[in-house]
Amino acid sequence: MFIPRVKPLQNLAKHIQIALVFLMLLALVWVLLLKDLNEMIELDKQAEQQQIENVADIGAKALQVAIQSLDLMLIDLRDHWHSEPGQFAKVVRQKQTHANVDFEFDINVISADGHLLFSTLDPAAVGLDLSDRPHFKALRDGGQDQLLLSPPQKAKTLDRVMVNFSRLLRTSTGQFDGVVILSVKPDYLTNLYDTLKLGQDGLMAVVRDDGVVLMRLPAIASDNAFTLTVPSSSASQADSFSVRRSSLDHIERRVAQRKAAGYPVKLLVGRPTIIFERIAQAHRMRYFISGGLISALLLLLLVLVWLVRHELLRARDWHERAEELDKLTKAQNELAASQTELRQLADHQWSEQELEHKRIAREIHDELGQRLTVLRMDVALLPRTVQDDPAGLLVGQVKALKSSIDDILLIVRDVVGKLRPSALDIGLAAATESLLLAFQTSMGIPCEIANNLPPDLVIDDRRVTVIYRILQESLTNVARHAQASRIQVMLAMRDQRLLLLKVTDDGRGYDPSAERPSMTFGLSGMRERAASLGGALNISSSPGIGTTVEVIIPMSAPTPGRPPALDDTP
Repeated sequence: MFIPRVKPLQNLAKHIQIALVFLMLLALVWVLLLKDLNEMIELDKQAEQQQIENVADIGAKALQVAIQSLDLMLIDLRDHWHSEPGQFAKVVRQKQTHANVDFEFDINVISADGHLLFSTLDPAAVGLDLSDRPHFKALRDGGQDQLLLSPPQKAKTLDRVMVNFSRLLRTSTGQFDGVVILSVKPDYLTNLYDTLKLGQDGLMAVVRDDGVVLMRLPAIASDNAFTLTVPSSSASQADSFSVRRSSLDHIERRVAQRKAAGYPVKLLVGRPTIIFERIAQAHRMRYFISGGLISALLLLLLVLVWLVRHELLRARDWHERAEELDKLTKAQNELAASQTELRQLADHQWSEQELEHKRIAREIHDELGQRLTVLRMDVALLPRTVQDDPAGLLVGQVKALKSSIDDILLIVRDVVGKLRPSALDIGLAAATESLLLAFQTSMGIPCEIANNLPPDLVIDDRRVTVIYRILQESLTNVARHAQASRIQVMLAMRDQRLLLLKVTDDGRGYDPSAERPSMTFGLSGMRERAASLGGALNISSSPGIGTTVEVIIPMSAPTPGRPPALDDTP
């Protein structure tokens, strides 16, 4: 039984509204999370920039102090060279001893013609021609008394890398008199590198204003390290912050640049952008996990709301269905009662009709038949009683009367047989055989009967009549529609309590779902006759394979509402 759902479109619309509210809430949560994430990343970016700039400020001041200390020492030693040349070596040793606590340095003096006059680094190299050294040529050709810083380079006689701080030597008349050089190890300029914690691939570089790299950590392996230069934009900006990829090692960094006040050098401090990206990625991961958890909670809430609403709607739906089912059950009960009354009425009418047929057949047989028989006997004796018939016409008239009487008797027998076959009075099997014999004689279709009924079986007149009438209607349908060449009829008992009739023909068959109107009334009458006794009728047929009519009727009063089951086995 199909019961339509209550207001399905309204329920669907409400479910869609709840889903839309959930999606809007979920979208709002993610918008707020992403906005907060972007703000946090931007704050981290600003903090990262501020940290690098602070480090650059500190480093630039430290670099300035370191260079200034060396420059002051270099100026002092230059004055001693001019004033006390004979004591110069002693003064240098004193300063080396005093400075050895913090750093080591060496002093070299080159003459105006480029030859080494004094060296703590390699005393044996005195007299060596150093006129090709870049710092010597730069001071000689420049002519200005300024501190010159050279990139790290190897000493000409020793395998030792040094950074040179150089100043001019002048004669009393102001003429170029050579160069005094103070050499330190490169790490003197970048001794803050390890304390700044710039991370892996962090950068600290000392760059001249012309872009030449004086010192860089991490170092770049090159035989001509002092020729390395940074992009020209670095030379044009004193203090700056930028994100750029290094042309030396191709690592992208966030770089802060600061000028060492009073000296032509700058300090570059940088951290790889990948460090910041990892921090940002960690933030994103946390936010996405948080967003996923919030989304899962919202989804769980939606599911709970949907389940609660679904259960409420289901309860209401079941309540309304129960009410509707009660109404339908009541209507069905009323309809079943009406159908039962109609079936009982039809059964009563058929019973009364059969009784009436039986009574009329008995009266016709007893009254009209007997009278016609007596009349025929009287007519047959008439020629004996009437001797005088000169014309000889009486004999012919008597014969004609006898023939008419015989025809009337045949008609009476036929009417009696149709109203109430006399074979029914001697049993179902005999009546069935008689009916099949008459059908075979009139229609020319061979009929076979398989009587599997127990010999001592007693069947009441009502069931015999119903089975006989159904068989009559089945044979009529075969004669009208089947075009069959053979008919098989079987009578049997099933489970010792069910009477079975099966009629099978090998005709053209038909589609039971498309019964023709001429067959519908006959089939309906057959079904109603079987149902009147609590039985059932089943028809199986397909085009081209014939038709089988199976009727099963209980031998006792049936259980209400439970017709017997039909199958193919007797």
